Amino acid sequence: LNDCFVKPYKSFFGVYCGKFEEKEEAEKLRKKLRDLGFETFIQKI
Repeated sequence: LNDCFVKPYKSFFGVYCGKFEEKEEAEKLRKKLRDLGFETFIQKI
C-alpha cells in the first residue's frame, strides 16, 4: 500500500494502487486487498 494514492471521488475518497499492463496483475492485488479485509468498488472508466 506504500505506492497507493488517495483522490476524491463524488462524496467519498478512492484509494488507487498502481498501474498494471495486464489485468491478471491487477486482479492479484485486488484479491490481496480483499483478503486483508478491504471492500472495493470497481468502476470501468
